Amino acid sequence: MTNRIENLSSGGRELIATIGIILASIGFVMELTLLPLLLNDIRQDLDLSVQGLAWVFNIYAFSVAAAVLLVGVIGDAVNKRPLFAGGVFLFTVGSIAVAISDDYTGLLIGRAVQGFGGGIFSPLVPILLAQAFHEKPGKILIIWGGLAGVAATIMPLIGDVAMEIFGWRAMFNIFAAVSALSILFSFRFVLGANPTPNREKTDRRPLFSLVSVRFLLFYIFLTYGCLSYFLFFFPIYLAPFSITGTFIAFFFAAMWLSFSVASFLLRDEVDNSHLKPILMAAPVFLAS
Repeated sequence: MTNRIENLSSGGRELIATIGIILASIGFVMELTLLPLLLNDIRQDLDLSVQGLAWVFNIYAFSVAAAVLLVGVIGDAVNKRPLFAGGVFLFTVGSIAVAISDDYTGLLIGRAVQGFGGGIFSPLVPILLAQAFHEKPGKILIIWGGLAGVAATIMPLIGDVAMEIFGWRAMFNIFAAVSALSILFSFRFVLGANPTPNREKTDRRPLFSLVSVRFLLFYIFLTYGCLSYFLFFFPIYLAPFSITGTFIAFFFAAMWLSFSVASFLLRDEVDNSHLKPILMAAPVFLAS
């Protein structure tokens, strides 16, 4: 009887921790999907040029990339749970800083902190989900992927309405609130016992010396670069034509939904002979 109660209690803690980790991921997805809808309002409110607005967009991406690389280098030698919590905390602080910023410098600093925090915790999400739901890690990762796809699809629609009512600054407060809830839910998990990290220094130079790996990194850089370019310039390009934010929201919702559906349909194909055609198709779609 005691073992059953302990197992139930353990299962409840795992569920709460899982909710917290997924909330952090949803906050990260919200920023990605909603920011394009906020660009024109940010530009008008702070009287920014297109070049200035580009830095607001890009400094976040640069910070994410730098943090992801940092996690890749030190991830095997540190406790991933507090590292995750620290990343979520920085994302929360950065989001609040953006929401209260009244000048260009404050906006850039907030975006940099927000991006660095997001780059720290986002790669750790699947790892910690597998730890929290260790009995069925595959199941929770599938659920996580599905929820992220749903969030990416509906957030532009909900965000468009919320922005019209509350303004663009409120969106960053929402990012912060979701992240803060993530910390609250996963607090006991990130402070709990963690598998002993491997502190042996791993030499990754042989891996990066492979031509195929360098090509893949270059491919990912170009692909995501093109996608980021599109996400930035699409709403800016439509602004002079009096295209409503609702149209842009529906467009992005349809785009993220198509990505989710394609990922689901191709889930069994990426490990076999169809991988190369799939990789080659992505640049063609981006170019078109």
